[in-house]
Amino acid sequence: MLNAVAGLVAELRAVGLPLSPTEHIDAAQALGQVPIENRAAVKAALAATLVKNPDHVKAFETVFDLYFSPGTEREPGAPETSASTIGALSDEEILGLLYRAVRDSDQVMMRAIAAQMVTRHAGMEPGRPVAGTFYLFKALRPANLEGMLERLRAEAAEAAAGGQVSALEERLADEEYAELIDQFRAEVESEIRRRLVADRGAAAVARTLRRPLPEDIDFLNASRVEVEVLRDALRPLARKLATRLARQRR
Repeated sequence: MLNAVAGLVAELRAVGLPLSPTEHIDAAQALGQVPIENRAAVKAALAATLVKNPDHVKAFETVFDLYFSPGTEREPGAPETSASTIGALSDEEILGLLYRAVRDSDQVMMRAIAAQMVTRHAGMEPGRPVAGTFYLFKALRPANLEGMLERLRAEAAEAAAGGQVSALEERLADEEYAELIDQFRAEVESEIRRRLVADRGAAAVARTLRRPLPEDIDFLNASRVEVEVLRDALRPLARKLATRLARQRR
């Protein structure tokens, strides 16, 4: 565990986070205050000691996934839905299952479907020195997440028009659906990283994932990858601003 923390800190420094030796020590000590088997608690403890700027959260989460890959154990309270059960379904059935999982905010099912989408569609090649962006594109392409989001929003709008929900509830549903779609995309990305780490090791994968922090990007001369970093950083802010504007209008 301490070796994983050391690797995490080293990689965070490599991507530009200003971490001192004291903060490294604080992170190691923080692990003594949480149950090691609880990945969420470990992540929260390390984030509290290593992340001082909200713009660095995305970088931390990416590197954390490399050095603390999620295990395959079933979480407490999770349904007995095995990968083999989902694997027996057709692509059309899986996408229908994903639609219902997003609509019902079933995060356990979303995680299981994410793994199946990677298995079926990513076409991962052992030993290939890539960051996984192409794998992510291939895994998500059959899902048509933008189209799925439009369907969910249309369903919410229909319910509002029929008086089943209020305009405010429709707006909140829109925001929640967008967040869940983003979460599913993140689950697929995390699954790809987990498999890349299992294939090549965390350090090798980390070198392919290094991207500049948002505040270090010259946006007038930004590359496509750097523009993606900026979009990731700005998307949550855009949603907050949209929500505040909606409240002011009401």
